[in-house]
Amino acid sequence: RHATEEREISCVSLALDESQLAHVRNLVFQLRQEILKVTSTKSETSRVYQVNFQVFPLTKTLSKNETQEPT
Repeated sequence: RHATEEREISCVSLALDESQLAHVRNLVFQLRQEILKVTSTKSETSRVYQVNFQVFPLTKTLSKNETQEPT
């Protein structure tokens, strides 16, 4: 639907603990704020884009004695 040079799609799956998750969520917040700062300086634009950030679990939380297999 959209030409490659008009879009950016990427994904990464990560194994994180709670402190790392908090840090990643903070990085997403900071990036969102930076994008808003950069894009709010120009009064005339030619197009509207949507930028998505998603962080969500792919597995259940394990106890210390469990091992995880992908679902």
